[in-house]
Amino acid sequence: MLVCKKHVKDVLKKFDVPHVSKLNEVTCTCSICNKNAEVKIFYSMPYSRKDGKLT
Repeated sequence: MLVCKKHVKDVLKKFDVPHVSKLNEVTCTCSICNKNAEVKIFYSMPYSRKDGKLT
């Protein structure tokens, strides 16, 4: 979910374990208000290595 500065706290409250990264030189709009997005909030899924262990 991409959000503007105003909506970062609102969206963080909705996710159980969010990950956050700042957007650099990307032109996207906020998922809530359509202003310029500055932050990406997302879930990161664990992945399996060749030995089958989660990292």
